Amino acid sequence: MDTQPPLPITRLPGSDQFRLWFRYPDQTRKLSSHASFLSTTKTSLISKMTEVSGSKDQQHPLYNRDRLLVNSLLTQEATDYNLAELARIRIRYQGFPGARDIQQDLDKVLQKWGLTEAELHEKTRKLHNLGGIYKSRGKKEEEDWN
Repeated sequence: MDTQPPLPITRLPGSDQFRLWFRYPDQTRKLSSHASFLSTTKTSLISKMTEVSGSKDQQHPLYNRDRLLVNSLLTQEATDYNLAELARIRIRYQGFPGARDIQQDLDKVLQKWGLTEAELHEKTRKLHNLGGIYKSRGKKEEEDWN
């Protein structure tokens, strides 16, 4: 009994290579032309992705607002509110492909205040557990979901 694999193309485990399965000899020519097309398409897609992702930094939509905040953090002391803001902005820009100046200035603020990132997060976790860091303006006991 002739068994046919479920797919004509199978990826070899642990590699980027594929095995082509042929049921009839005349399919070899047809599938080899498809394979060369797929190879060319894959190469062009990878080069396009490299162009797009590797050449430009992105502009964060909140860059202008955050730039003002970071400038103020550079000149102020490590209050509870400023610690929470520093941690919040560091998380926002962590791994972001752009805004390198903000990321560098956030590192400067950490150094100025004599903290590591782990210490910053430990302190802000304690502050948030106590509550009241971000108080609503003029409203009592109301949660702010903005």
